[in-house]
Amino acid sequence: MQNLPAYLRPSAFLGGVIGLVLGFLLAIPIIQLFVVFVFFGIGAITVFMLKQNHFMDSFEQKDGIIIGGVSGFVSIITATVSFLVLALLLGSIFAGTYDMIMAFFGSFSAFVVLCILIFCVAFMNMIFNMGSALLVVSLYGNVEKKEDKPQFKV
Repeated sequence: MQNLPAYLRPSAFLGGVIGLVLGFLLAIPIIQLFVVFVFFGIGAITVFMLKQNHFMDSFEQKDGIIIGGVSGFVSIITATVSFLVLALLLGSIFAGTYDMIMAFFGSFSAFVVLCILIFCVAFMNMIFNMGSALLVVSLYGNVEKKEDKPQFKV
């Protein structure tokens, strides 16, 4: 536990908070279409927030990959749990969704299939967020390199 990077807990926390908010937004039918695209940028949002709050002086590429992977995976898990709880509590509003969710909780094998599905989607989102976080780290690296160059005027 001593060798863990310092940004691991904040990236998991930010991914969880963003996932919780997006899980509740998934309950709104029209907004649901656009929320799905936000999941691909959670790693970039997390790196951007850590960089804006001066959490570290500079991020390396491996730091961006780790931050994106952790925040992307945690965000899907928290969004799924918050959406499932909200859909089960408000079953009268989500008539079709409620029946489908209850079918997954009807037997142990269906529940295992649901857990495998959630894990696969979280893993896929983790890979996408590794790329988006790496892109933001690279862009920040280019901006910092341009600022460090001396300006000579004749």
